[in-house]
Amino acid sequence: MRFTYPWALLGLLAVSIPIILHLFELKKAQKLLFTNIQFLRNVKLVTARQRRLQHLLVLFCRCAFIIGLALCFAQPFIPAAENKIGKLSVVNILLDATHSMQSLTTDGRTAFDIAEREALELQKVLPSVTRFNLWSTNISSSSNLSLADALDRVQIGSEGSVSNAVTKVLQQGRFGSNGISFVFSDFQRTAFPARELNRLGKLNEVFLVRSLTKPLANVYVDTVALNDRFLRAGNDVSVTVRLRNGGASEARNCRIRLLVGDKQVASFQETIPPGEAVNTIVKVRLDTDNEQRCRVELQDDDVRFDNAYYFILKPAGKIAITDIISRQSATLRVYPNEPTFTYTTTNAAAISDSRVANSDLVLLQELPRINAGLRTQLVQFVRRGGKLVITPAADGAAKSDYQQLFADLGLATVRFQVKATPMEPRELAIPSRQHPFFRDVFAEQTRQPDMPKAVPLLTWSRATTDIMTFRDGEAFLSGFSSGRGTVYVFAAPFNASYSTFQDNALFVPVLYRLATMSYEAMHAPAYRLTERAIEFQQGREEEGREAVYKLVSDSATYVPTQQQQGGQLVLQVPTAMQQAGFYALTLNDKPVTTLAFNLDKRESELACYSLAELQQMTAGRSNLHVYDASNAQTLAAQFQQQSIGTSLWRYCLALALLGLLGEVLVLRFGRQQTQAKEAVAA
Repeated sequence: MRFTYPWALLGLLAVSIPIILHLFELKKAQKLLFTNIQFLRNVKLVTARQRRLQHLLVLFCRCAFIIGLALCFAQPFIPAAENKIGKLSVVNILLDATHSMQSLTTDGRTAFDIAEREALELQKVLPSVTRFNLWSTNISSSSNLSLADALDRVQIGSEGSVSNAVTKVLQQGRFGSNGISFVFSDFQRTAFPARELNRLGKLNEVFLVRSLTKPLANVYVDTVALNDRFLRAGNDVSVTVRLRNGGASEARNCRIRLLVGDKQVASFQETIPPGEAVNTIVKVRLDTDNEQRCRVELQDDDVRFDNAYYFILKPAGKIAITDIISRQSATLRVYPNEPTFTYTTTNAAAISDSRVANSDLVLLQELPRINAGLRTQLVQFVRRGGKLVITPAADGAAKSDYQQLFADLGLATVRFQVKATPMEPRELAIPSRQHPFFRDVFAEQTRQPDMPKAVPLLTWSRATTDIMTFRDGEAFLSGFSSGRGTVYVFAAPFNASYSTFQDNALFVPVLYRLATMSYEAMHAPAYRLTERAIEFQQGREEEGREAVYKLVSDSATYVPTQQQQGGQLVLQVPTAMQQAGFYALTLNDKPVTTLAFNLDKRESELACYSLAELQQMTAGRSNLHVYDASNAQTLAAQFQQQSIGTSLWRYCLALALLGLLGEVLVLRFGRQQTQAKEAVAA
């Protein structure tokens, strides 16, 4: 047995006080007067024996009280078999405050509530001079606060994970550098990779406290995808909702509904096994050209923090197309007939920088010459994210200009054919219906479509994507990534001498699809709160201006770090943004658009390491210890028993109280019996 405060044993000297008083009482003579002394000797003997026993009992009780009280202040304990803690002065606590900690445990409370309770219980078994440092996954508290006040400041949030929090506090050089450390978490597999134990294994004593949650079903929206990014008001759009069950049990008949604004447009039910995902396609029609705030709502009562997914749908505006031609072309019969397009034609001499820069799609068709100024404009247009369509010129004098343009665009593999004799037209292969470019282009038909023929002037060895090919596999139309944009190259010109493509039924849908694919939405339908940065297309009228962008949601306003990069606006997502929902993006306090933010889907994957897995992972690391917060015995009791020892001060306090109670009982009932016998004797 050892003592926490051995100097308190000096209080045992106070035992001499009741002993001295007892001895003094024995020497004190008492004079008794009796009128009748017939029975004096008999009564005197009986009373003296009882009084002597009573005095001894009182002395024993008083000594027990003083001894128990002195030992209580000395705080005796039986030390643990292997005490690695030593004298504690600092305790570091890392509390997981992510959304998964809202999952229910086996006793009906949340894992976060249990972690808070267990952290507070530690104060009862640690010395009162111990200083607590508290960190969580979203805040770092000051050490000058009490542990209870610091825990009150911690709120469930979406920022970071346990892994990120460990990285942050290790960079500060404080966590685990002195004292001991506790990590309270449910230890999700997606948020706590096993490699984190390697970093924790280099620190001082670290205790991993796991909160066991019940096996629950948790359905959440993994993604929402559109079958066509070019949305038009009044037309149906297919929205694919991918649902996933991140829980450990089957989700039966989970109800899902899709809302556009406040109007419900779809409702359905799904049964999803654990760890599985299902895709559901929903038809949505946008009635106006205004952006619509949409959301998917789930009826999942077990885990509620991820029961809503927010996204934005906005019909596309008009697509600006600039056609740079030198003669009549088949494209003149295609684009002017569609009100969705703003189509203009020009020649190489009349083209301006602003016209190219303000276009979504530029067509370069069979120009006899491409001067350096036009080449520079086209390269800058593509690098900033524009879409360029090139059809080669048959004129031999233009080949060098085209080759230089290909080189400037980074298309080094595109070359002109070198043939000694004229080539025969070759038939194109039937496009695949599974190719994303031809989605919903072909109607159901019983016979094979008639395919055009062409004499290729250009050839290339590789491309980002091959859209149309000849029967022998050589490419006819391919797309090449260049900078932030895309270059589409046709192998043959659009004239009857080299191709019948312009007279084929595929010509119009292919040209339309090239135009609609050139449309770039200003921003994605939805973002995650844990994304470090988001990028979206900046309005041309806003480029180069002194701008202050803000994100506003109800009464909360956030000013993100912002940077303009060649027509793209890059915003750093503020760490203070914790709530999923819609945020209005403003420029100099004027509305620009609305962005939708959702929680990190990794939080919805509730699979956690079991106690046995954590113990196996920490095997061989003597400074890592695993505790189970769902144990019937509290963490404080487990920690005290295994790492500090068994405290005995409560038993000492009980001894002191029993001594005090015994003295009261002896004095009260002993006096009553003596008085009764003396009355009988009289």
